[in-house]
Amino acid sequence: MKKLLFLLLFIPLVSYTQITVSGQKPTYSNPYPEPIKVQVQANPYTVPTASTPIIINKNSAPRSKPESNNFFPLSINIEEYTHIAIVDVLQSNGGRAAGAFKRVANALKGSKLTLLNPTDNKRKFKANTFYLRDIKNPNWLYLYYVGGYSGNNVVVNVILTDSENNKVFEKSTTNMPWRSTLAQIANFTKQDQVVKAPSENLQTKLENIKEKAVKELKELKNLLDLELITQTEFDNKSKELKKIILDN
Repeated sequence: MKKLLFLLLFIPLVSYTQITVSGQKPTYSNPYPEPIKVQVQANPYTVPTASTPIIINKNSAPRSKPESNNFFPLSINIEEYTHIAIVDVLQSNGGRAAGAFKRVANALKGSKLTLLNPTDNKRKFKANTFYLRDIKNPNWLYLYYVGGYSGNNVVVNVILTDSENNKVFEKSTTNMPWRSTLAQIANFTKQDQVVKAPSENLQTKLENIKEKAVKELKELKNLLDLELITQTEFDNKSKELKKIILDN
């Protein structure tokens, strides 16, 4: 044991000194007599502490203020319909899960109209997600719900159409409860119908029709004066033209 300890102490000393043999020149010298320097660097993966600042992405913008936009006010008497068919519920991840359809249906439960959830028929829903859209019933309204993100903002868009795919209601909300528009639809009454004034294009079209009718009536009168048509023929043809001109 003593010999082993002696060797362990002796060997390191030899590596840093010259090896000599009595009566001879040194046969070995340590080529690295200088001590080895070790450079210690800071850990690049320091865990943030109370004194360590956390850098926030400067590109992340704050959310906008809550906002609601009625793109298309209710244009029909809701009480003339019997059902609301939930055609589509598109989530932010692009999915159309059965659970999302159920949540939309629950948000509409206050409606007096009968709700049609396509996921209630699992076989048909699996074969064709939009099978309710293909059923054209004049007593139904068809609902489309889209929820997602626009930057950091939560945007929800809801559309109602009739069986001819005519839009009868559309509303979009930003950073508002997703149920808000659905709750509005569930509580619709005939008093919520907004009667729109004729658009400029339609008004112009009606005026053009009237002008054409006046012109035709004048031509008929000229033909009558020239005795090219009889009074009876004039009366029969002018009767319809007068209705157009007088809005009767």
